[in-house]
Amino acid sequence: REGGAGGAAAGVHSGDPRQFEGNAQQHFHSGAGWVHHGPGQEVRQNTGGMMGEQRTAEEKKQLRREMLARRDRMEPAMADALNRRLWEQMERCQQLWSGMPVYSYISYRCEADTRRLVRELWKRGIPVAAPRAKDGRMEFYRIRSESDLTAGYRGIPEPVCGCEKASKERALVIVPGAVFDLQGYRIGYGGGYYDRFMAREPGHETLGLAYDFQVIPRLPVEEYDLPVGRILTTSGLVKCGSGP
Repeated sequence: REGGAGGAAAGVHSGDPRQFEGNAQQHFHSGAGWVHHGPGQEVRQNTGGMMGEQRTAEEKKQLRREMLARRDRMEPAMADALNRRLWEQMERCQQLWSGMPVYSYISYRCEADTRRLVRELWKRGIPVAAPRAKDGRMEFYRIRSESDLTAGYRGIPEPVCGCEKASKERALVIVPGAVFDLQGYRIGYGGGYYDRFMAREPGHETLGLAYDFQVIPRLPVEEYDLPVGRILTTSGLVKCGSGP
């Protein structure tokens, strides 16, 4: 991909969101969602210098390869089960149903599923936009039905030409990734599109979407990496260290 209404709506589970976040946070702090890649590998950050930058970049490439291989090895039945659990968490996530426009990737192959989410947003009249990249720059465009989507680079769904460019100063951006950490940092697919978009339009709220095994305690970080505010996983909502 990178190499891609007011109030809670009827039918959304109610309850104290602080408790919901706390349960998910405890899940990861207890180690249930962590993937360990060897001694010390989950707590490395670039300490400066060219050698440090090269080491960090190599670590990120390795983590990306490992996590995407694990994700893509899932049997269809397992992927379906995880996406059903993820949808249950989406239903509880008040941030999704507030009426704020949602900028979302359109899931492809084994990515955490967003198609059911997008269809439900349309039903509820919440504006939806999807990304399209050109010449190294990613923009979001309003989509109103599946007919507004076409196969783009490597078959990844994107808005057709002619879709209106989304221009809201504040929206909820659903951010994909190969792996996330508890501070909200992520490793994407290598193109840096989302980091550049978030730097260019910092007023948006950001929500990472991932299966539990895609969240680890800490990632190697480079200076241009930007964290998401929260991560929604198959276990719940994780409020990240940088989030509001």
